[in-house]
Amino acid sequence: MLLSSIGWAAAQGASLPAIERTIVARFDVPWISTATLAQRLQSQEELVLLDVREHAEFEISTIQGARRVNPDATDLQRYIQPGRPIVVFCSVGYRSGELGRRLLDAGASRVQNLRGGIFTWANEGRPLARRDGRAWEAASQVHPYDENWGQLLRASLRSPL
Repeated sequence: MLLSSIGWAAAQGASLPAIERTIVARFDVPWISTATLAQRLQSQEELVLLDVREHAEFEISTIQGARRVNPDATDLQRYIQPGRPIVVFCSVGYRSGELGRRLLDAGASRVQNLRGGIFTWANEGRPLARRDGRAWEAASQVHPYDENWGQLLRASLRSPL
């Protein structure tokens, strides 16, 4: 219910920072900025990068190297790798904030939620990718989740629903 009310707020012009405050208050998972994540990926740091969106969203694009995790996943131990930090993301941070909190509760020690999610990543012009079989290829659009959430994504980046 909260997810749909935040989506409605996005359609009414709520800013991403206002939505982020709601996410932080609800889940209390540390943020990582898009710039910091980009640097860490560039340095080839060994991260566990988890895309917490639905299959249809992931199929359009993701961040290269990400592994899709069902937002309702229950077998969380399979994503916790000792010594490797975990970065979770979704469209704007709500679903990933929820999974991040559950990973922390399951014993993960280093979990961060991508501030602004893949929408901010894409809006900043950072690279998108998708799997073509076993290889990664460049992508140019992001699944908007729905019409309300999609308002937080530049129109040129929104894939058709």
